[in-house]
Amino acid sequence: MNEEYKDNNNMIESKPSDSVESKADLLSDTPNNESGNKKDFISELYGNGLGEVKKSTSGRKSVRRSVIFSIVACCIALMTFISGLLIGLNSGVKVSKSDYAFLSEAQELRAVIKFIKENYYGDIDEKTLLAYAEYGVVDNLDAYSHVTTFDEAISSTAGSQYQVGIVIDNSVAGEFCISWVEPGSPAEEADLKIGDKLVAVGYRRDDLYNVEKTHLSTVTALFSVQIKEVYIQVKRDGTVREPLLIVRDAVSSNSVHAIHDFNSVFGINIDSDIGYIALADFTNEGIGDGLKIALNDFKLRGKKKLILDLRNNGGGSGDILAEVGSYFIKNEKGSGKTPIIKHIYKNGEEHIIETTGYNYIYKDTGYEYKIAVLVNGGTASASEALIGAMIGAETCELIGETTYGKGIGQLTIYDNPDWNSVYSITYTAGYYDFFNDVSAYVESATGPVYNIHEKGFTPHVEYRLSKGKSNILSTDAQFLKAVEYLENLD
Repeated sequence: MNEEYKDNNNMIESKPSDSVESKADLLSDTPNNESGNKKDFISELYGNGLGEVKKSTSGRKSVRRSVIFSIVACCIALMTFISGLLIGLNSGVKVSKSDYAFLSEAQELRAVIKFIKENYYGDIDEKTLLAYAEYGVVDNLDAYSHVTTFDEAISSTAGSQYQVGIVIDNSVAGEFCISWVEPGSPAEEADLKIGDKLVAVGYRRDDLYNVEKTHLSTVTALFSVQIKEVYIQVKRDGTVREPLLIVRDAVSSNSVHAIHDFNSVFGINIDSDIGYIALADFTNEGIGDGLKIALNDFKLRGKKKLILDLRNNGGGSGDILAEVGSYFIKNEKGSGKTPIIKHIYKNGEEHIIETTGYNYIYKDTGYEYKIAVLVNGGTASASEALIGAMIGAETCELIGETTYGKGIGQLTIYDNPDWNSVYSITYTAGYYDFFNDVSAYVESATGPVYNIHEKGFTPHVEYRLSKGKSNILSTDAQFLKAVEYLENLD
């Protein structure tokens, strides 16, 4: 791998060679930090919660359970490397100047290695420790880079057949509320509703765990990947209901949540020409089909205004971005490809992500939607890329709070012949630029802006919430602000 360099925003690495199979994982994964800019819901449907082991987060935490083992691992790795160089020196083999300099600077590390080998109380499995060292090398590059082992790759899909079909939102302190119920899912069959507050869960009706005022990770852990039946107790309309038995099963979802009748779902009256679509992420390959179904339904109902909810959408792949962009990015001709972003690698190579050529706004409706886009601190990466292109085409207005600000992208590399225990490595490969100036939505911008890394977009209609977005739309102040904005447009 080439030497690293640091640009104005981030550390990036060279693009992988063509001899190694690579898969674009561009624009994904808002880092799981404590700043409030992380996803505030868990979704069994989209690989981030109930009934599924998340390989990129929980897997890493499980292997980093011991600081001492990580230190020993790094020492063993260095010892192996240094020993090889010393053998080469003693055999008269020439080493590079940089390798010789490394040997000269590694005397203290060699002393530490010797001390650990002589004094650490337990047996040292060098293969395991070297695997830990691999984690340390990649995971400490930045908040987005990580290693996935073969064991983790297997376990991450082990529970995919056991799903409930709900999205849980914990934006309001001390509450876990169902913000979406997937049609046709076990949750819908069990009569779970949007707005139900989660009270308790468990595997035996008489032994449930109360989830109120606990941590999201604890709630997530309660849904085992190996148990098909689970009891869920909810509070609805102020009344705690009897526990419901959910028989978990495979759930088909396209990450598209569409609502056309707000009165029947939430009991609120909204102009009939307004539709609502929430995109949970940019990872599901069926998202285009879901958008087509929703927008065709809106067309039949005569809707000409749209609320696009990208709050807490942490991104996904560049391919999905291209597909979604085809529905929302303006193309005057109604056909042909439109550039969205330009991804720039360390070696200077550029890769343009563009729409797929399909343009819903003009081709299928004959008119242009007036769009209000809801955003917050969890709106990141691919969702920000979509927003930037829509801003450049002047097809939307932003409402809510400043977005996360992730203008860099990752690549995931699989099946390297030199890797034994490593299934894949995801690393930050470069940054992306917009084709149009987006400075109008970047706070304190003094000139043109084409990259929003560590900046984010600040809405013109800024509406901050003290406790995050509401669990349900009928009490969601940001949603209601978007409704007000659209109702005032001609």
